Amino acid sequence: MNQRIFPMTMPKWGIEMQQGTVTEWHAVPGKSIVKGEPIVDVETDKIVNSVEAPVSGVLRLIVADKGAVENVGALIAVFADPSVPDAEIEAFVRGFKPADTSFEPGESTASAGIAAPAAAPVPRVPPRRLPPRRTRMATPASARSHAASRSVWAWT
Repeated sequence: MNQRIFPMTMPKWGIEMQQGTVTEWHAVPGKSIVKGEPIVDVETDKIVNSVEAPVSGVLRLIVADKGAVENVGALIAVFADPSVPDAEIEAFVRGFKPADTSFEPGESTASAGIAAPAAAPVPRVPPRRLPPRRTRMATPASARSHAASRSVWAWT
């Protein structure tokens, strides 16, 4: 990846989060941004939260417009040095591959048309034989006399 171009992707704020809706941009392309500055509001099924800039630099391109519903990991904006030509940024956007954010193993490879690796066979372990269970334990005489002195019934 070109170190002069930095992607900003749809964040994942919980295990079940699959998508987010861009509700408001607080920055415009060409503006210098400081790392940690809130630049976009994202709404999910459960919350609305601000996304902070992942790096300090110039916001060169907004990929996801207001109202866009994007999958987790999708490219929503691009930060780049002002000296980077627009053609290089466009090539970066065309070649961007989102990170695997699936929760289930093999989920993302199946959706890409790639066969998931076969699971290793689980060795069969024979069941362990347990000793016979006693149905009732004998109560010692001392316990019976102690129980009798307190008017409590004890097993015999």
